[in-house]
Amino acid sequence: MGSYATLSYCWGASGNLTTTRSTLELHKSGIPIRNLPRTIQDAVLVCQNLRIPHLWVDALCIIQDDKHDRHREISKMGEIYARSYLTIAASNGGAATDGMFASVHERKRVEYVSAEAHSLGKPVFANTAPLIESPYHENPPSVLHRHPLAVPTLRDGHGESELYIYKEWLPSSRKSKPRNRMIGFFGRYVDPVEYDALSNRGWTLQERILSPRIVHFQSEQMLWECRCRLESEDGSVFGSKSLNLAKVVRGQLLPLSECGLASVSGLSLTEGEPVGQNGGLAHGGRNDGWLSLVEEFCKREFTRGDDKLPALAGLTRYLVNVTGDEYYAGLWRGYILEDLCWKVFTRLEDKKRLEDGSYVPRYGPSHCEVRKPASYRAPTWSWASLDSHIRFIPLDLERAVAEFIVCYVEPSGEDVFGKVKHGWLKLWVYTFHAQHRDLDR
Repeated sequence: MGSYATLSYCWGASGNLTTTRSTLELHKSGIPIRNLPRTIQDAVLVCQNLRIPHLWVDALCIIQDDKHDRHREISKMGEIYARSYLTIAASNGGAATDGMFASVHERKRVEYVSAEAHSLGKPVFANTAPLIESPYHENPPSVLHRHPLAVPTLRDGHGESELYIYKEWLPSSRKSKPRNRMIGFFGRYVDPVEYDALSNRGWTLQERILSPRIVHFQSEQMLWECRCRLESEDGSVFGSKSLNLAKVVRGQLLPLSECGLASVSGLSLTEGEPVGQNGGLAHGGRNDGWLSLVEEFCKREFTRGDDKLPALAGLTRYLVNVTGDEYYAGLWRGYILEDLCWKVFTRLEDKKRLEDGSYVPRYGPSHCEVRKPASYRAPTWSWASLDSHIRFIPLDLERAVAEFIVCYVEPSGEDVFGKVKHGWLKLWVYTFHAQHRDLDR
């Protein structure tokens, strides 16, 4: 580990200070703290209080208008974050000028929804107890519940209603008497930084996964994250469902027999049967690894569209060194058939079962558009060739009829895991005669 900290933050549209060829010598002589954007000033203060002598900031440590320096330093970013002593994450700031420390006034404006309420996976009101059920509500909330500690009956002039109290919803810890509580005891797992501004940026996914330890500065509180624990300032301890380096590595070392869709499930992709909830992955050890990582990554935004592959280059380089596998513009040689089976996912998809046992498709509202980049970025068989949410479709690999032959990808720069100039892929497959049938007739 190095004696330096790294900063993970959103640049924003303006107001960020950068190093260029014209300012390089000036910045080498020293930068007055007052000239730094508020977020970087706050990060310097954190380093001073923790006695960390150095802080690495991409905008200042990379010469932004020097193409050679930019490509060289970007190829090292994965190693830079992996070797840092601590990553300081400005999780709530949407720009470098926002700062990391929310004032009391700013905190009051935030509609806070607790992690416990999020774990229900249901819509909830901010700043309220997560569950109040009443038979007199026209649309009573639908929630999960388990083992209530108390069910007091409330009476008023209109009748009776019940208030459920559960052991997960405990008051925050006090400094004099800290107390931990597990989130995800029932209901869904929760990533406490999922909805933060920082989690919407493409580069920050790699920074989070590779960093050995992180302090997240949110508007409500701080969170500590390391390879074995994710805990918030108020004592909430979160389950390990969130993506982390160990899960990704473990998934990349799995035998093919533990990947894809289980044959015993009887599900068939070609017959169009429903696979998992909302069309998600139903089986396979890589679900919580690379496949889930890419699905999450493709939801994120980039200032520069051609950064899509470079933003994962540090992580892919690490995985190649650990696994010895070959990497092809977002896909892996050892799992090539599974990685090829992706589709754009612009809205929730489900299937409704009819009384006769057949299924009809059911779709939710659109949540993204499919955009083709202005210039070439990756071969069309790679998910990196488009800007869209994507989903991987589970395959029964034991009955797969395709066979990988060869693949070639030519990088466009010095980094073989970064930008791509062109590429091609060759498979051996059966061909089938398909006949269109109008289902409306």
